[in-house]
Amino acid sequence: MNKRSLVMLLFLFLVPCLVVQACGPDFAPDIFVYRLHPEKPREFAAGKLGLLLPTFPRADLIVAYRYLTGGSLDATEQAAYSPTYAYSEIWNDRTDSPSTTGPSVAACGTKPCITPVQLWQQERKRYPGETAKIGLERELEKKESRFAYSVPFLNCADDAFRTAVSTLQARAQAWGDRSPELLDWIKAQDAVFANCSAKGAPILPSRARHRPCLA
Repeated sequence: MNKRSLVMLLFLFLVPCLVVQACGPDFAPDIFVYRLHPEKPREFAAGKLGLLLPTFPRADLIVAYRYLTGGSLDATEQAAYSPTYAYSEIWNDRTDSPSTTGPSVAACGTKPCITPVQLWQQERKRYPGETAKIGLERELEKKESRFAYSVPFLNCADDAFRTAVSTLQARAQAWGDRSPELLDWIKAQDAVFANCSAKGAPILPSRARHRPCLA
C-alpha cells in the first residue's frame, strides 16, 4: 500500500468521527422596510427618499420635508447629513420583538406612541399591588453533542397585553373596581406576565387556580 492510499484510508476512518456545529437556528429575518431609519442614508440625502415612515428620526423627516416642498440639499448640506444609528435601533429593525423602552417607542406625530405593554402597565396602576418588571423574551436552552447554547424567542406578544387590558376593563365594570374577584384575577394576570421572561413559572394565587372563571 503506497503512502497516498494510506492517507485516503485514514481520512475515510476519521471523517465519521468529526462533529460539525452548524449555524442557526436563530437567523435574522429578511428586512423589506426599515422602520427606524432610511435604508441608504446617502441616497436619501440626495433626494431618493424611498418609503417614508413617521417612525423615522426627526432629522431624516426634515430632509424629506425639504425635498417634498420643492427644495433640495446642496453638496455641502448633503455631506453635513451624517446620521448615526445605535446598534439597538438597527437590531430592532431586524425583529418584530417589541420592548417597553428604546426605539420601539416610536414617534407618533408630536407624542410618543404607547406600546401594548405600557398600556397594560398604565391600566394596572389603577389597582392595588405592584407588578414586577415585564420582559417579553425567554431563552431556549439547547444542547447538541458537546455544545450548549441558548436562543432567545418572543414569549409574550402585543395581543396578550391588549387582551389583558380589555378584559380588565370589562371585569372591573362587571365585578366592581375593588371586588375580591377582580383583585384575585389581577394577581393571576400579574403571575402570567411575570412568566414571560422568568425561567421558573411563578405560583398562581390559590383562589385563581381552583375557582371557576366568572363570565
